[in-house]
Amino acid sequence: MANKNHQVQGKEESPLSPLGLSQAQETAQWFKDKHINCIFSSPLKRAYQTASIIAEQLDIKVQKKPIMQELDTGILSGLSFKQIRTDYTHLWKHFLLHSWEGIPQAESIKSLRKRALAIWQLLLRHHQNTPLLAVMHEGILQWILKVTFCTKEKQWMPLFQIENCGIFLFSAHPIMFKKQRSYIGTWKLLNHKAYRFSE
Repeated sequence: MANKNHQVQGKEESPLSPLGLSQAQETAQWFKDKHINCIFSSPLKRAYQTASIIAEQLDIKVQKKPIMQELDTGILSGLSFKQIRTDYTHLWKHFLLHSWEGIPQAESIKSLRKRALAIWQLLLRHHQNTPLLAVMHEGILQWILKVTFCTKEKQWMPLFQIENCGIFLFSAHPIMFKKQRSYIGTWKLLNHKAYRFSE
């Protein structure tokens, strides 16, 4: 519902709208023949609802992972973008230049990068040559993408287009080199939409 109202959500709770539920159900159909046997999800309601709809289709359980929750958007949480541009003009300009780094009480870039790398380690650790699904949020997903493209630590641009229920497919193949385990990885899908209707 908050997306429909153009609100900054961060860690605040917001259930899926009827359209969001429909998008999640159509996305679940896309995963039907993908042999997923493990689903991780942010514990926030909107992500967990989406994961649960997919899990029901696949007849598996969702595992909540707090590390995958959305970034903390600080004092702007719950406000509409229109309200921020009008009532917090200085912070809006600072946000455009520095992202959440300059917003009081928001999660820092250093923390976001660290968390994104930890999520990758979690996913690779549980990946046993079978597909797994992680249901997260746009903010943290931006940094998961960035760390694979090796962007500079303080660089928050460019952004990646991320739709509600957008599907990002990463293929990881383990290799051993000098007794050290590593992975060869390839992004195969970026922001794929499996549903027909958007807002």
